[in-house]
Amino acid sequence: IISLLAQVLPTSNEKQQTKRITSSNTGAFISGLSLGVGLGCWLIIESRRWRLGERVRRFLQDERDRTTSKTLENGIILETLVSPITSLTATLDIRKITLPAGTSLTKQRSRGVEHYLVLKGTCTITVPNDNSTEATNVQLSKGDGHTLDPSIERFVSNTGLVEATVVRTTDGGRPCSREGFDEGVVKPPTIAGVKEYVRSALKGWRVTKADRES
Repeated sequence: IISLLAQVLPTSNEKQQTKRITSSNTGAFISGLSLGVGLGCWLIIESRRWRLGERVRRFLQDERDRTTSKTLENGIILETLVSPITSLTATLDIRKITLPAGTSLTKQRSRGVEHYLVLKGTCTITVPNDNSTEATNVQLSKGDGHTLDPSIERFVSNTGLVEATVVRTTDGGRPCSREGFDEGVVKPPTIAGVKEYVRSALKGWRVTKADRES
């Protein structure tokens, strides 16, 4: 009977070997499961990241297409090469300006240091003199450049007989908006205007405070 039980029941060595096999199989299963779950999560994350990247790329491409080129009423074409809207910059604005013969940009003050480079044709930049009320006309031809200081009231025109192409680089030194750029006269803030704004703001704050106390 004892010999029969010894043959039927597993020995201690067989038990240990069975435990090792079971432990090995369990470890392999857990490793495979972890690898599969990790791979699946990585694929899901990469897929969503790719979709998000595509959405951002399409949005930026649409925004760039919408803001890159604009034609004004007089036929002047403004093409944005670099701006805070399309590039990773907060102050730099580079535009290629196409001026048909006999056209001109709206007279306004420069929003920063401006440099003009003529690529084609001729153009005239009209700026005021320092010591007189008369203006100075700066004639520029192909290959010529001219730099203007900030807040200079300038008037860019094409008095020639052919189309002119000018690249203007503007660095305002601070974040600026594209609202009204080259499309209308932008008046710089005055001391009186700032005082009036502060006075109105304080007056409104006092009224609000009185109402709140009552």
